[in-house]
Amino acid sequence: MPGCTKAEKNRGLMALAITQTASDTGGLRHFLFYFAVLPQLFRSPKQPENGCAGQGGRLVQYALFFRLPAMYLWLKFLHLFFIVSWFAGLFYLPRIYVNLAMADSESEYARLLLMARKLFKFMTPWGIGAVLCGLLMPLTQTAFAGWIYAKIALGLLLLLYHIWCGLLLAAFARRQNRHSHRWYRVFNELPVLALIAAVYLAVFKPF
Repeated sequence: MPGCTKAEKNRGLMALAITQTASDTGGLRHFLFYFAVLPQLFRSPKQPENGCAGQGGRLVQYALFFRLPAMYLWLKFLHLFFIVSWFAGLFYLPRIYVNLAMADSESEYARLLLMARKLFKFMTPWGIGAVLCGLLMPLTQTAFAGWIYAKIALGLLLLLYHIWCGLLLAAFARRQNRHSHRWYRVFNELPVLALIAAVYLAVFKPF
């Protein structure tokens, strides 16, 4: 790096060392190493006229977040955690809708509506996390198979289903529900089909 200061060279060497050892360091060990050096790489010193500090800086940050092999594993770990939590809500919320559609008394309706609101509020962050990690995972790979596109499409469809659940909840809150309890029983099975399809794609990778 001609014209670079000693500090700038050290930053470049540190970045090189991280990317060089990324394939040899995995799991918790890599996770701790990554966050130990992260603050050093994200300092923002004054940009010198020779442009040395900015030389590859953006690329280094991008590589750290999206191109290290261990980052894929951590995104996958978080994705699975968010998926399990999200689906717990997707399976249970429509069951509350079934009972809401069948509620006879005002007190029972109010109790079920409160349960539905709390559950929807609880599961929304998990859904956002699941979709976000699922979209970021392919960015850690230089290339990926076609089944990934289908899995991403399923994730986006589930996000639309989640939004649909919110709209139905708003209709219940306004006392404007137009569907029977039988309709909600069928509606409750849609995420089951999506989960079966997603697991099939992840396990068999058909295309």
